[in-house]
Amino acid sequence: SKPEDGARALLFYEKEAWCLAQAAAAGIPGPQVLEIGRWDGRPYMLQTLVEGVNGEDSGSDEARIWHVLGQYARRIHTIPIDGFGESLADFHKGNAQAEWHAYVDYNLRSLTPDDALLRLHVYRPEQVEEIRHVFQTLRATPVRIGLNHYDLALRNTLVDATGQVTLLDWGSAEAHVVPHYDLLEILRHLSPGDARFAAFLAGYGLDDAEFAALLPQVRSLVLLKAFDLTRWAIDRCPPRIEEIAEQARRLCP
Repeated sequence: SKPEDGARALLFYEKEAWCLAQAAAAGIPGPQVLEIGRWDGRPYMLQTLVEGVNGEDSGSDEARIWHVLGQYARRIHTIPIDGFGESLADFHKGNAQAEWHAYVDYNLRSLTPDDALLRLHVYRPEQVEEIRHVFQTLRATPVRIGLNHYDLALRNTLVDATGQVTLLDWGSAEAHVVPHYDLLEILRHLSPGDARFAAFLAGYGLDDAEFAALLPQVRSLVLLKAFDLTRWAIDRCPPRIEEIAEQARRLCP
């Protein structure tokens, strides 16, 4: 692997270690990180062994696990941070709201007649004002920035013989809008009418009316993220442009 890949992996391990420690302090079971370092040039992270069976294979009631994940998500979203973004350094930038507004503003400024997303047919010229309105409304809506696990799923849990649910894999964690950002990822796999999603909301403490009020913002954030991710691919990951652009096309109003 390239040296920069190793450096990036170490940064992700450091973020995961920080998140695991913060989650443990919030009462969320997880492995302890014993050591992070390099061995023969390769980055590594050692964690304590956690007894249990993967949530997908445990035979436990899935709705019960999702209910516990809802409880955990509520605690995760209260973990103090003061930044915005996906790296540990981002978590501590010091002005979360300003960083959030800068994120939205970048995507608003990019809605120009020569927008690369128009050339990729992500949206049509006649849609630009509607999309601009969606992003402007989202920007004007008061939101809270907090820590999101961003990969809450049965596959990232272990269930032990007592039924305790351990949460794993914080590599995708981000400082972003809560609870919206974790919700949008869960809704990629569970529909709002799914009993497992209802169990998650109940564990989180969101009733049907509160979720219904949040859902338009969540959908707006899904579109914003899709546009931003496509712009990232254009700048940083050209081989994935078409794949990511197609996802954004399917989301356009």
